[in-house]
Amino acid sequence: MLQVFHMLTPWKAGTGQGTQEGVGATFEQRDANPASPLSWGGDNMSKTGPSREMDYTRSRPASSLFDFGQSGVWVSWDVTEFVQQWLTDPQSNHGMLIMARTSDLGAVFESCDSSNQELRPRLLITY
Repeated sequence: MLQVFHMLTPWKAGTGQGTQEGVGATFEQRDANPASPLSWGGDNMSKTGPSREMDYTRSRPASSLFDFGQSGVWVSWDVTEFVQQWLTDPQSNHGMLIMARTSDLGAVFESCDSSNQELRPRLLITY
C-alpha cells in the first residue's frame, strides 16, 4: 500500500533528475545545497529521512492499493482534505510525501521535469 501524507515543512525540489546529484531534497535533507543544507526534522536530527509529525503529518493519510510488480500504471489518491487545507491556508502547502507502508518496497515515479510529458504527475480537481 502506498500512502500520501501532508508535508508540514518546506523543502526544495531536487535537480539531480534521478542521479541523486545536484541540490534540493534528498532522503537525508530537505535542501542539500552545500552552502546552507537543511536537515529533515531540524538541525539536530539524524539523517533518517523526514520525521513524523515534524516534517509530515501521520494523521489521516490518503491511501492507494498498488501492486509493486506493476509498471507503467497510474496511481491515484483522494487528497481532497489536503487541497481544502491549502485553500484555507495557502502557506501550509508544502506538498505531499508518498510512502510505502513497508520499508523494503518502493516505487519509482516520474517528476514534473520528466522528458515524457504524458508521465508527469497530475493533480486533477473535480468539483
